[in-house]
Amino acid sequence: YEISILDALKERKDILLNQELITIYEDWIKENPYDKGQGWGKTPWSQKEMPLTDQMVSIAKASDVALVIIGRTAGEDQDNLNNEGSYLLTQTERDLIETVSKSCERTVVLLNVGNAIDMNWIDEFSPAAVMYVWQGGQEGGNGTVDVDDVLALLWYVLFPEDYPLT
Repeated sequence: YEISILDALKERKDILLNQELITIYEDWIKENPYDKGQGWGKTPWSQKEMPLTDQMVSIAKASDVALVIIGRTAGEDQDNLNNEGSYLLTQTERDLIETVSKSCERTVVLLNVGNAIDMNWIDEFSPAAVMYVWQGGQEGGNGTVDVDDVLALLWYVLFPEDYPLT
């Protein structure tokens, strides 16, 4: 089994999720399932990302916080390369972060990765906050959502004057 970040967020009663966006995402995932690759050591570094539509951006604007999750699957026996979808963001990921950050003042990017990635896009797109999740394992979603840092990060993004971070 595996608990994703979305699964863990759904279990939290103190976090209200945008069900319309979740439905759009889950429908897309049904048509674009996880690519396991061609056996040991052949899992792609990154998975296909869902393209962002104007409708989705419009729906997201109604939310207090826009949460963008960027992932890397990185199979065994592979080194990180200076390529899109590995060390570098793909163009789709860049477009996603840029569009959401410009449209939603409180954009939080979670990097669900197991390797270092280029971070130059932070200065370029200026999301409100960024957090590396890193190697969560089967309970990674629960671990991400349960840590006080995530809640503090969300509170900071919502109420920066009341909850300053150092």
